[in-house]
Amino acid sequence: MHIVIGISSRETDSRQVKINCPVCHKTETPALARDMTEKLTLFHLVPFFISKATFVGCSCGASLLSSQKANVLANVDSDFGARYLRLRVSPIVKALVLGGLFAWFLPVAGLIWNGCALAAAWRYRGWMQKTSGVLCALSLLTTAALFLPTTGPADPARRKEPNQPLQPTSTAVTPPASAFELLRRDKYTPVAPRSGVARL
Repeated sequence: MHIVIGISSRETDSRQVKINCPVCHKTETPALARDMTEKLTLFHLVPFFISKATFVGCSCGASLLSSQKANVLANVDSDFGARYLRLRVSPIVKALVLGGLFAWFLPVAGLIWNGCALAAAWRYRGWMQKTSGVLCALSLLTTAALFLPTTGPADPARRKEPNQPLQPTSTAVTPPASAFELLRRDKYTPVAPRSGVARL
């Protein structure tokens, strides 16, 4: 699946900052702010979605998303910079999960798409992981229905031999004879000789 759709990321800048973490609730805790560029590529060659964001990693292990660049966070105090921070959800992963809503009914392509979405959203808890799991299951059923036989084997008792003429049955209705057939039948019907001597 990852052969068809690839995710690549590149770091453009990184700064050491002090933040008030919304996960561990520590103040003035050290963190690393990184400006990242993520690309969603087709066959790892053709990019069709590009996202630029600033990620902040707290010392507690929480991954946060900032609305400001890393150099801005490095020049403000932790109380002022707290307004820019929120829990990180990658827009690439979100695009994969939401795109699966329109691709699950495609037999093979939908399974590939939602499989990649499930693998990317597996580390996220909540609606993204559940939605991608349900869509992947629906895509699996759609793909399986494509390869299942639509009709069962023919019944040998009902199988007819080719070019076999139909035999008349006792319940068959004989159509009435036409007037021409009745005249022809009377013409060629032999008349039995009369017995006895004709009277004068």
